[in-house]
Amino acid sequence: MTRTVLVAYGSKKGSTAEIAQFIASILRDEGVKADARPAAQVCDIRPYEAVVLGGALRMGRWHRDARRFARRHRHALAGRPLWLFSSGPSTRRHWNGTSLLCAASARSSVDWERWSTSRSADGRRPEREDASPG
Repeated sequence: MTRTVLVAYGSKKGSTAEIAQFIASILRDEGVKADARPAAQVCDIRPYEAVVLGGALRMGRWHRDARRFARRHRHALAGRPLWLFSSGPSTRRHWNGTSLLCAASARSSVDWERWSTSRSADGRRPEREDASPG
C-alpha cells in the first residue's frame, strides 16, 4: 500500500514553504508519497491519508492561508492523522530540527496498516488503544 501525505503550508516570504518541501522530502525518502503544496491551492484532501499543515507565525498569528485551510477542510481533517507546524523568526539550523521532528513523527507515529483497515462504518478512525482518559 502506498501511503499518501499532503504537506500544505501558508508562507509569506518562502521560509515556511522551504520547511514544507523539506518535510515532504524526508517523507519521500521513507517511501511515503508526499506532496508539498500551498494551502490556498488545495481544493480537495480526499486523496491523502494524512496531512501536515504549516503556517508562518507573525505577530502571534498563523498565516491566513493555513488558518483558512484548517477551517475549510475541518471535517475531512477530523478523519485523518494531522500534524501541525509553525515557523517564525529563527535560524536555518533551528528549523531543520523542527522539520526533522515533524517528518519523523509523521513517519513513525501512525500505524498505517491499522489505519487503512480499521475504520468504522461512518469513516471515523479507531480509538487509540494507548489513549488515556481526559
